[in-house]
Amino acid sequence: MPEHPAHLDMEPFPLLKWDSDCWTGGEVDLVSGCAGLTIFPPEDLPSLMPTEAQRATMAYHLEHGDVIQSAVLAALWPHYKSLRPRYASFLGHEADKLMPAVHAPSDLLALVDLRQVYLHPWTKEGASFVGFLFGCTWDQEHGLGVILAGDRVIEIGGADISFCFQPPPP
Repeated sequence: MPEHPAHLDMEPFPLLKWDSDCWTGGEVDLVSGCAGLTIFPPEDLPSLMPTEAQRATMAYHLEHGDVIQSAVLAALWPHYKSLRPRYASFLGHEADKLMPAVHAPSDLLALVDLRQVYLHPWTKEGASFVGFLFGCTWDQEHGLGVILAGDRVIEIGGADISFCFQPPPP
């Protein structure tokens, strides 16, 4: 196992600690609020330190949170609209409260809250894949997961997508 310090104090990340297989702790302040941060190191490098791609990706997210938020909401909008009819019967009398009709992507901000950001070791076009784990009103047990490549959403689903993601083979 490669050696590493017990704590990571490296810009643009908050202070992080090593937690058996990843860097975790600290919070990042993105447009939609503060969230915890987890960085998965590449397994094939001699160091478990974050890569330059992970650093650059985090810096981009911190500087362009509004662009990222718009991309997530734009992708979430059709996903939510397709889920709503299926969840309506499941949620019963609480459907209108937990999964109300929304009229614009920005209305979704009242229904989701960002809880954790995962920086993955894999890259696409020089940017690390990023997972967002959201709490959501309609699935309080499992939440919502989103994977981004750059500022493009490439997958939306259950919360596990955000932290269990692996890119398809080339």
